[in-house]
Amino acid sequence: MKKRLIVPTFFLAGIGVLPLAGNGQATRAEYDRALNLQKNYEGLPIDLPDNVSWLPAGDRFIYRKSIEGGHEFVLVDAATQTKQPAFDHTKLAAALSSASGENYTAITLPFARFHFTDGDAGIEFAVENTRWQCDLHTWT
Repeated sequence: MKKRLIVPTFFLAGIGVLPLAGNGQATRAEYDRALNLQKNYEGLPIDLPDNVSWLPAGDRFIYRKSIEGGHEFVLVDAATQTKQPAFDHTKLAAALSSASGENYTAITLPFARFHFTDGDAGIEFAVENTRWQCDLHTWT
């Protein structure tokens, strides 16, 4: 009984260590293509939402969605089922561009998440490990 199990075990173990035919090393171009897949295709889907973040009161939430050429943030009131922009994207892009020295547009803001501060009077977000705050009334 034991001899019957030993032979198939060694046979299966031996097959596992044999190199598979046709399994060659990937080229540098194939690695580069694989690494850039997400970047190459991220702009194609439209109206694709990111993760939802509920606000502390629990009756509203925000999310970022893809639009042609970039993203926008949406604020949803769950009770009334209404949607609106979470903030003025154009004004924020201008304020952030001025403060950072970079060039951002309303649809190319460099962050994927933000938090309201001061009772929705401001927002806080991070760009490349730097925390930013913006007053949504003065746009500073």
